[in-house]
Amino acid sequence: YVTQTVASCGSYTWSQNGMTYANSGNYIDTTTTVGGCDSIVALSLTVSYPTNTTVFATACDSYVWSQNGMTYSTSGMYYDTVATAGCDSIVTLNLTVGISTSSTDVVSACGSYTWINGVTYISSTNTPSINLTSISGCDSIVTLDLIVNTATSSVDVISACGSYMWIDGIVYTNSTTTPTYVIPNAAGCDSVITLNLTINTVDVSVAVSSLTMTAGATTATYQWINCATNASISGAINQSYTATANGDYAVIVTQNGCMDTSACITIATVGIDENDYFNSITVYPNPTFGNVSIDLGDVKSVNLTVYSITGDIILRENELNTMYQMDLIEYPSGVYFIELESEGYKKQLKLIKQ
Repeated sequence: YVTQTVASCGSYTWSQNGMTYANSGNYIDTTTTVGGCDSIVALSLTVSYPTNTTVFATACDSYVWSQNGMTYSTSGMYYDTVATAGCDSIVTLNLTVGISTSSTDVVSACGSYTWINGVTYISSTNTPSINLTSISGCDSIVTLDLIVNTATSSVDVISACGSYMWIDGIVYTNSTTTPTYVIPNAAGCDSVITLNLTINTVDVSVAVSSLTMTAGATTATYQWINCATNASISGAINQSYTATANGDYAVIVTQNGCMDTSACITIATVGIDENDYFNSITVYPNPTFGNVSIDLGDVKSVNLTVYSITGDIILRENELNTMYQMDLIEYPSGVYFIELESEGYKKQLKLIKQ
């Protein structure tokens, strides 16, 4: 009894009997020997066939194939041949290689900035980084390049006469330090401007005593003018001016760096002998603490008007014929003017309230 062990790539033809076998197995053949006896021959056959195997792999940047120990850095199809039982088998590598990436996130912000890592930065920096996953599944390293700009503030100091229109479009008539206005600065952040405004005013009040007009403004310069022609009166540059002719007069006052003109004042008593006409009238006490007596003497039908130093009328009585009692207690201390008028004559008296 004889056994033959055979490994074949593909089918196998056994010389013992001329038979061709395509499958692995145990086969027997009987022959007769020279002595006339049966001789059994056994065949232990292993039949192998070539194979094609595909391996799918995904990697980042590079891949080492264990099949052949080779390193691959690009996607593609790679092959290796393996001998198995005398047959060549082809192994195919279907490889996808992703690439790790890096990028810089350039950002400009005002005051502070919260990045994708959840951290809020208040100053410029270029060091933070974060590791993300790219679309290919590989590392994507992002670095922050941040410039943090700051808001600015300033004060707009303004001195103006009477009124002033600021950049906010509002006309201010009083001094103030509270208005603010926001505009972008050169870095694109808020620039907060605060207005510090001083409104200078000119006192253009004028007190009149007989033919003399006195400007209420002090520490100022003066120029008296004739309202009929708006011409300056030569040499009339003092606080007081006494008219030498009937007419309308005003004073140009320069004060606190500003200039303004008073209302026109009519003088119509130049050349009238007022003192003789009102000679019998007396006013007492003067100065006074509030109660004033006016004795009209022999003057009849007198119209009386009392002015403040600023020219405001505080009291008026018409056609007085006897003693008149006047009460100024409720008025502030200062200089007042009593104007008397009768039959075309006028007279002004100065009254001081203590």
